[in-house]
Amino acid sequence: MQRLVCFFLLLATGLYAQEFTFNQVETQSLALYEKSDWNGLISLEQSIKNQKIDYHYYNVRLGVAYFNLKNYYGAEKYFVQAIKNNSTDFALEYLYWTYINLGQLNRAKEIHGQLSDEVRKKILNENKYIESVYLEGGVKFSNNYLKGNLEYASVSVAHRVNNRFTFVSGAGAILQKSLHDKVDQYQYNIFPSYYLKNRYTVNAGFMYAYNKFIGDHRIPSKTNINQTVNNHTDAKINNMAYHIAVSKQYKRLYSELYGFYLQQNFNGTYENVEESGKVKFTAKTYIFGANISYVLPLMQNRFVLGSMLFSASDSNTKNFFVAPYFSARITPKLFMKTIYYPVNKTLFVDKEAGIFFTNNNLQIDRIASIWTWTISKKWQLVGTYSHENIISDLPHLSHHLNSCFAGVNYTF
Repeated sequence: MQRLVCFFLLLATGLYAQEFTFNQVETQSLALYEKSDWNGLISLEQSIKNQKIDYHYYNVRLGVAYFNLKNYYGAEKYFVQAIKNNSTDFALEYLYWTYINLGQLNRAKEIHGQLSDEVRKKILNENKYIESVYLEGGVKFSNNYLKGNLEYASVSVAHRVNNRFTFVSGAGAILQKSLHDKVDQYQYNIFPSYYLKNRYTVNAGFMYAYNKFIGDHRIPSKTNINQTVNNHTDAKINNMAYHIAVSKQYKRLYSELYGFYLQQNFNGTYENVEESGKVKFTAKTYIFGANISYVLPLMQNRFVLGSMLFSASDSNTKNFFVAPYFSARITPKLFMKTIYYPVNKTLFVDKEAGIFFTNNNLQIDRIASIWTWTISKKWQLVGTYSHENIISDLPHLSHHLNSCFAGVNYTF
């Protein structure tokens, strides 16, 4: 009915199937906007799509129309163009909420940094001190009977302290019971961010992981080369990671420089029929890298290509890694990201997943695909599948892990 009314309005003014003047476009679009006739505005847009109509208020009205019709791709297109015409808080705030609805939280944060203090305070009041809570859990399935499945659970909370300062804190557990040993890992992390002017962001962070290892393995006897003895091992391992990064958004290009300092303090005992003793050492790893991504200018900016480049060095080795990734907005509510990275016998932190890789004796090739479905402004469902190829110096302990995680995010 609304489209029919719009048709007769156009017909009555002699505009149908004709080119619109600026005044006619302004009059019609304003009238439809004031009536909240969102479908009528879209019909008007379609009737003059071959004309080069491009000015701030027209773009804002169409952005609001698409936003209210929950077509966030269309809303993004017109708000971005409106901001190019004239950067106003009204258009920027709508674009901020458009990215929130699309699940594009990093881009929403970028827009947040461009808002006036008054609008930021309004958004802060809407989000409260605790901005969101995320719960996740799942299982990593092993294909080697000597190495058991891993059970994983975590919780993280996003806080917005003020207009420029935010931080995410989280805790988690990874439990593995194998044929001859048991490893429990408990971890905590905090990652603050401070948003500067000119789209710069300073990120820092701290992550702590505690490992408890208990194992009973057969080892060669030192007194009889034809025999083995049972060796009991009990170890407590404290792992710490410190993080600093600076990032900036250059329109479609995102760049970040970052560094990690990781330290592992190992304190263990061993005992068998022939001897017993203690093992104590400290391992340190330094990681320096860059993260670069680019929003492809096609299909309404749905696709992003990027890569992390980093160097990891310790007292024994120095490695260079390349971790490419790809993300796509499949629909206005469905977002996907796939990333591959290798971890070659080094301590490593996957900041995005919130996982501390604490075994620096393994080579790990990991590919992960994360799917985010935005149900509403408050609820998001997240599903993660990953495949890890784990290579050990002991060939019989090499194995694959196929992981399935499910998570839910609630925004206050």
